[in-house]
Amino acid sequence: ISGFLLSNAQQQGKFSPDSASFMGAIRKYMSDVPSRNKTEVKSMLSFLSSEWNYGRYDSHNRKQMVETLNLMDSLGLSQHTDFYYFPNTYTHFLRDGQEQQAVDSLNTLVVYSLKHEGKRSRTELLRKLNNVVSEKIIADDAGVRWICRGGDYVFNTDSIASFIFSDCDLVCLAHRDSIRIQKTRGVYFPATGLWKGSSGKVYWEKAGFDPDKIY
Repeated sequence: ISGFLLSNAQQQGKFSPDSASFMGAIRKYMSDVPSRNKTEVKSMLSFLSSEWNYGRYDSHNRKQMVETLNLMDSLGLSQHTDFYYFPNTYTHFLRDGQEQQAVDSLNTLVVYSLKHEGKRSRTELLRKLNNVVSEKIIADDAGVRWICRGGDYVFNTDSIASFIFSDCDLVCLAHRDSIRIQKTRGVYFPATGLWKGSSGKVYWEKAGFDPDKIY
């Protein structure tokens, strides 16, 4: 019975893949987010609207988005965090030109987390996915942020979900200082926040060393 009710809630939820009603419904749903979140939510909704109406959303992607949002709504997820993270992540993923199989795998990962993990774990996964897909942020904690600049990534779900980065500059921004590992590559695992990197060079010009001799 509970499975039927959950399935029925997803089918009869607040959101519909119909273009005329979807954006109006999600704008209304997110209209009462705290004032501190309004700017980023407004920006996300504008981006979503553009891609939904004129961009990369086909009928399959619209249906998938709506089903996942209705599941999130049935589980009572937060409007100003979870409902910001998932549409922003999914839309950036489409805009980046990811293969449909990768898009489906990303959605499957999110749905599994929604159904089987606790609230904190669900929100943390959505936050990490949003960070890495929308801004290529692989760590952001206690004022220290690591970002991959340049290069491309591939979303891999062969065993454990991961993002494989190639030929990027890994930049650390921390307390008015920074460090850059140039031309590196690595694998980021959003479920654990682990980064496994290899190769790359760090130059120490700020410390007065010759970049041609010490790196």
